[in-house]
Order: sequence, then C-alpha cells, then structure tokens
Amino acid sequence: MGEQQRGLKVYVYRSAVIGDCTNGGITSKHDRLTIVGTVDYRTGDQPVISPLDKHDQVFEPKPDSPAAWLVVGKYGSRDRYVVPAGTDGQPDPRWWMHGGNLVSSSDARWSDLVDAQYGVRVHDRHEG
Repeated sequence: MGEQQRGLKVYVYRSAVIGDCTNGGITSKHDRLTIVGTVDYRTGDQPVISPLDKHDQVFEPKPDSPAAWLVVGKYGSRDRYVVPAGTDGQPDPRWWMHGGNLVSSSDARWSDLVDAQYGVRVHDRHEG
C-alpha cells in the first residue's frame, strides 16, 4: 500500500454492566477506531471495497485508534456495521459477529457516511 490510510475517528460505546462480550475484540482494547473505508454490498454479489472520499480522509490510524471498515448493505440496504482492518490495512476477511459494542461520532461526516444519526454495531467478535 503506497499511501498512508486516513479516515474518520469514531468512539466506542460499551456496557459497563455486562463486561467484554467481544472475546478480546478490537473494541475491548480501544476507545476509538479510525474508519478508513467502506465494504459495500448494495451493488451486487461481490462487495465493492473503497477508501473513504477525500473530504473524509482526516485522521491516520494510530495504535490507540486502529483502522476499521464500515460494511454497508450486507443484510439489507439499511444495514451498517464496522469490522476491524487486517494487518494489511484492508478489511479483515475472517468471519466476525457483533460483540455487543457500538461506535459513533458527533462529526457530521460520520452521520453522512452511515446515513443516520445513531451508533453502529461493531462486528469484532471472532471465534476460532
């Protein structure tokens, strides 16, 4: 990958009551993530993997805010969730499930990206 990825910062929301249900997922270790692109299933059988638009490429992923990807439309056109990036910066190809945590941001660019003003599930629980 030639250019350093950049994206939008989002903040992790987790329950103080139930503890970690991610099985050690990314949101059990970090309070922020950097959304660097989208995995869009709305265009056909194969997803379209794209970096964010230039105006959304604001922050570099850091050790305290690692890269993640927004998955759009896999289980219906309004479906949105976030998955971790792999070591290559691309969406981690393993099978992920919701670990109970959400991400959101007050940044209007985030609301525009998810086409809503609510928290988005993080699929960062992996078993295997």
